[in-house]
Amino acid sequence: MPKCAFFFWLAIKNRLLTKDKMRLFEMQVDPRCVLCNGGLESSHHLFSNCPFFAALRAESPVQFNADWDLCRTGAFFIGNTSRIKKRIGGLFIAVAIYHTWKERNFRIHNVGKHNSPSRVLLRVKEMVRERLFSCNSFKRMAANHPGIIPLLY
Repeated sequence: MPKCAFFFWLAIKNRLLTKDKMRLFEMQVDPRCVLCNGGLESSHHLFSNCPFFAALRAESPVQFNADWDLCRTGAFFIGNTSRIKKRIGGLFIAVAIYHTWKERNFRIHNVGKHNSPSRVLLRVKEMVRERLFSCNSFKRMAANHPGIIPLLY
């Protein structure tokens, strides 16, 4: 999914225009995270400490690191993870980052309106399932390893 892959790449490269960067450009913005109103918005906060993203991460079919700095070095997954679970987990992470960024922008541009983490999670899981079930190689893997299907729900 190109749009998810692009935002994932921007996040890994620390190139998302978060509020900490806006302030470096001397833009007048409230530095607080619009997702949790509890921390100063940065890529590290959004993908490590923000309760909004933590709620998405907790529902990941594959356990991955909560420390964004470790993820940026490529150490996404905790423990020994199979190849297929890494693919599913990588897709989940990319889609979760995309939807987190989308929700963040929605809240900035539509003050007072927001979606709950559980609603965003439903969209993330739906998008992951749609992508996987449209892929012939995944269908073959699922036929050989039926235990991976419950990971997607």
